[in-house]
Amino acid sequence: MEYCSLLQEDQWKVKCMSILDRDHCICQDCHKKGIHSTYFPINTINDLEEYFPNALFNGKKLSDYLEDCDWTNNIRTPIRTLSKHIADNIFFSSFETYDIWTHYDFISECEISEINYRKAIDNCLQMNYNDILISGRMFAFSVVESISKSNYAAIKYHCGGNTSLLETLELHIFYNNKLYYLYFSHLNYIDKNPIFTFATLHIHHKYYIKGRNPWEYENDALVTLCADCHQKRHQTTNIPMFSSTKELLKSNLPICDRCQGRGYIPQYYYHCEGICFKCFGEGVCNL
Repeated sequence: MEYCSLLQEDQWKVKCMSILDRDHCICQDCHKKGIHSTYFPINTINDLEEYFPNALFNGKKLSDYLEDCDWTNNIRTPIRTLSKHIADNIFFSSFETYDIWTHYDFISECEISEINYRKAIDNCLQMNYNDILISGRMFAFSVVESISKSNYAAIKYHCGGNTSLLETLELHIFYNNKLYYLYFSHLNYIDKNPIFTFATLHIHHKYYIKGRNPWEYENDALVTLCADCHQKRHQTTNIPMFSSTKELLKSNLPICDRCQGRGYIPQYYYHCEGICFKCFGEGVCNL
């Protein structure tokens, strides 16, 4: 299996969750708070408001907006539910509904075989961010059964840069046994800068062991870095590769000349989340 495919595996997502939780979603070099496409633990909705200072959702703070959801009285059941056991007390779960034809992904602490929910929909959601109004919509599900005591969220952001004027932002939130999905899109003018300036976070390997999967490393071998600092690490720090018996094979792997050590090419976000197709997301070659 190619390395870029390994980075899409659930085991790597769980490892990323662990490192992001340890590092509090903060780049360990420049100390910027950033986002990663995978889920991360949250204690309260206020943890998400740090990413959107002073933002208003239909005139309210995010926590107040979600608290005031208008839930239906009818209890419904999904078309189907799926759960995949990934690690201790971690299941990647999803369900599909009749009334909103899509599937919703979330993290649960138990296998989901059947659930019941009340729904809330807002097709006229507006986010006021830095005095710019961004149109969006919200779907939410209040699950009757207890499926997790922990809370998680994921922030997924795409901006095509020079190749596209469209910015999209997705918030996936599981909080207090409720699922929230918020989606926003904004079409920029050519001479305008992107609205959002999130630091994109990567999980960096300090060294490599030949033949080892990316998640088969001790946590001390991994660190959270933003895209810029990830690139600098590869340009200024030796990244060695060892054999399975810890024999030094290469003292410093060469930097990928396609992504310049980033491991990602943002304008190709639509394919494997932008993983560089030359170094397969590692920022270095000859793995």
